Amino acid sequence: MNKNGFTLIELLITTTILSLLLFLGSFSYQLLANRWDKQLGTFDRTLELTRNIELLENVISGIEPAVINDEKQGTVNYGFFFIGTESRLLSITEKGLFSKKYPEIFLLSLESAENETFNLVYQSVSTENVLLLSAQQEIVFDHRYLLLGNIKSFKLSYLGWDNIIAKSESSQTGVLSTWRDDFSGLDSQALPNEIEVFIDSERFSFSFSSDIEKNSLRYLTPYLEGSQ
Repeated sequence: MNKNGFTLIELLITTTILSLLLFLGSFSYQLLANRWDKQLGTFDRTLELTRNIELLENVISGIEPAVINDEKQGTVNYGFFFIGTESRLLSITEKGLFSKKYPEIFLLSLESAENETFNLVYQSVSTENVLLLSAQQEIVFDHRYLLLGNIKSFKLSYLGWDNIIAKSESSQTGVLSTWRDDFSGLDSQALPNEIEVFIDSERFSFSFSSDIEKNSLRYLTPYLEGSQ
């Protein structure tokens, strides 16, 4: 005679199977959630990196000619507010990170980070609050932004001439602009034609170049004529 219901052994087996299924389901969900979190974190970091590189490109491409005076031993000369080395750049840009209505005086520089890496830091102050006139003028930055963190190397190169005379006479002399590791808009009385940026880290390597105002002489000429 058949009896309805489950035996105790059948009930235990059924309960064990259900527990295993619940455990497997929970474990699979946790694996998928962890993988999603990792992918989402990687996506967020990649998005932030892409955005910051774009900001860096904008800052450099927005560099504009700003004429200032440079007084040495009683003699006043005029040149451009631009001082660049392999790892630092001080200038003025119309595409600053903080001021949308006014150009920003900015400094790009490297700071030491962990594991022999560096952070690329952007500091700036708006020209709304600062009237830039002299090379001897003290500049106090009121904004700071970490553009790139933990990079292995960062290198700036500048395409230009030794001075404004060599640049203005290049069409007659045939002397071409050359790449260099340092460029002073005060000493050369010119701006570089182009700036190249190279960035290297454990996650990526990237380079780009930006054209700068090629006819900077027209901004300087009124000052040179006025000083004669």
